[in-house]
Amino acid sequence: DHCIDFSMNETIEYKDVFAMLGLVPDCHTDSIGEKLEQFISVCAELHLVKVIALVQPKAYMTDDEMVAVYSRALGSRIGVVVLDNFVREGSLRHEKKICICRDYSDIMI
Repeated sequence: DHCIDFSMNETIEYKDVFAMLGLVPDCHTDSIGEKLEQFISVCAELHLVKVIALVQPKAYMTDDEMVAVYSRALGSRIGVVVLDNFVREGSLRHEKKICICRDYSDIMI
């Protein structure tokens, strides 16, 4: 008989599971939009989240990248909430706008 002591962390993080399985992120792009699409795919595959909140993404992503992110999220059944402090004219594909006043009293759709 052999006696082997095992120790276990109380919390297991995803990076530990990825390391155990030998998974390494494969991101050969500098595009934030493409990285975000990959992140959404991983979250969907592992059922990590139901909604992702993005703060002012239009400041660092193009309209085409935003539409691609929206499409990937829709296809993955993950909601995307975009928080921005200004309103652009018109909407992108797959985009609904809700404007809330500073005092939270008026909501315009």
